[in-house]
Amino acid sequence: FRFATDGIRFYFGERVHGRWSLFFIPIKGGEVVPIPTPFKDVILLGGSPDGSELLLKEARVWDDGPVWVLPVAGGALRRLGDVVANTASWSPDGGKILWENGSNIYEVNRDGTGSKRLLVANPGKGTWIWNAFWSLDGRRLGFTTGLLDRFDRAVWEASTDGKDPHPILPGWENPATQCCGDWSPDGKYFVF
Repeated sequence: FRFATDGIRFYFGERVHGRWSLFFIPIKGGEVVPIPTPFKDVILLGGSPDGSELLLKEARVWDDGPVWVLPVAGGALRRLGDVVANTASWSPDGGKILWENGSNIYEVNRDGTGSKRLLVANPGKGTWIWNAFWSLDGRRLGFTTGLLDRFDRAVWEASTDGKDPHPILPGWENPATQCCGDWSPDGKYFVF
């Protein structure tokens, strides 16, 4: 699960009455406020680096779904091109969005144009990719990968052009059960 902030509000998703919904709470405290969307289920995927927009998925947590952008200061939801993903994340400069579908990682411009595939993990081997994210310096991609028919999974990284994919913690566990990593804001630690 991802969270986001614009410096004034803390945004989060929660399951209420059997559906996933979007909420915020003021950072200084106060009441939890629902954010209406036209979706049956909506998942918060993250916030833009400048805090002006939220990245949303129209689906349940584990399902792929259309990706949308919501301006936090008000304005209309906009579809992010034809992106259908499980997770997505903003680049550190806010110019691109990284997303995955099946065993592929893609990037797209923040306006939904220029989508291109960066990486394919073990094509034809039943491999999936989930939780694609950028390093803080924007020079690496991180992701969780595993086989569809087994529970083992590991956190990997590659260059931003998709080259040199490799596990971040090779041999740390056997079988690997790592998932869903990200770097700390100061870049000193990798948390998973």
